[in-house]
Amino acid sequence: MYLLAIIRDSTDLLQTEKQCRLSKTAYSTTIYGTIVSMFAIAIERHTASDQFQTYEQTSNAFGYKLALSHVLIVACLSAGYAMYGYYDPLVALCTITPPRVEIYNYVFGTVVITMEIWTLALFVKLLKTN
Repeated sequence: MYLLAIIRDSTDLLQTEKQCRLSKTAYSTTIYGTIVSMFAIAIERHTASDQFQTYEQTSNAFGYKLALSHVLIVACLSAGYAMYGYYDPLVALCTITPPRVEIYNYVFGTVVITMEIWTLALFVKLLKTN
């Protein structure tokens, strides 16, 4: 909206590569954050179910490790998504999926789908167990 308010001529529609990357960062962080959150919750619930007697006496270290790994995974996936694909200094059309990003989409799409399947399978197992 800010860019639309300050446009003076048609060349103002062109965005720099940095502006385009920043606009995609919120989008990618939201998606990856949601999926990785469910993955972290599944790991935490699995650990709690397997070690029910000792889980409540564990220190906060497990929670901190889980939270840190969650943040690192989301940061790496989001940074990779936001930074890959644009090689021109000016971008005429800033799309969510940049050109030349097919390899990234296949690799990280596979990683994210695998995390989702593992999470759902673990939740089904926990529901049957408990």
